[in-house]
Amino acid sequence: MIQTESISFSLLVLLAFTAFLLYAGFWLVQNFIYPLIKIRRIQRLTEKWLFRVKLLTWSAFAVFCLYRLLLASPFITLILLALLMFLSRPFWNDFVLGILFRLDNQVTIRDTVRIEGQESSVEAFGLRNLISSNAAGETIITPYHKLNAAIVTRARAAGKLIKHSFSVQVPATDAPDAAEQIKTYLMECPWSAPMETPVVKQTGDHDFQVTAFAADKFAAEKQKAYTRWRIQQAE
Repeated sequence: MIQTESISFSLLVLLAFTAFLLYAGFWLVQNFIYPLIKIRRIQRLTEKWLFRVKLLTWSAFAVFCLYRLLLASPFITLILLALLMFLSRPFWNDFVLGILFRLDNQVTIRDTVRIEGQESSVEAFGLRNLISSNAAGETIITPYHKLNAAIVTRARAAGKLIKHSFSVQVPATDAPDAAEQIKTYLMECPWSAPMETPVVKQTGDHDFQVTAFAADKFAAEKQKAYTRWRIQQAE
């Protein structure tokens, strides 16, 4: 026989209090313990397993809540569950895709990503959106269902970039303007690392020393050739 008795208020209070304790515990770890880790490799590993522990814990808690509510009143619980799933389909679509995106573990906090041609740095993983910011300081909120259809490229981390130096010669001109112009050439170069600013120092009347960053040796050679080509074109 179907049970139709109401769900007790004390049960709801107990479940809500347990949920609050879980949320508070994970919030403290995320905001006070995780920031103490300074090594990038350990940060990525900690973030990966922290997310998995959170997912497992909340999944187990959700199953427990459903079990207790079904015991109290199966009929009311199933009706409310079906209604909730129907009304929140867009939320669950992004929520599930967000879990799959994070479990894939290809992108983490502070990674530089290129989504649909726009480059930005990952700031946070929301319930429904990936939150990032670009070089102009703008916050970009991308729903996970868009990531499912878009091409997402993760740039090499800044700590893994190659730092290289080379010299260039420029015609007789004002030194500060020449240095800034060389920086501009490098920033416009397709093989440059956009998140790192090159350093240009004058070493002679027409000589400049350039220190730049590149993804690999091939890109470094391309940067050097491109910069010298642009200087020749400007003569």
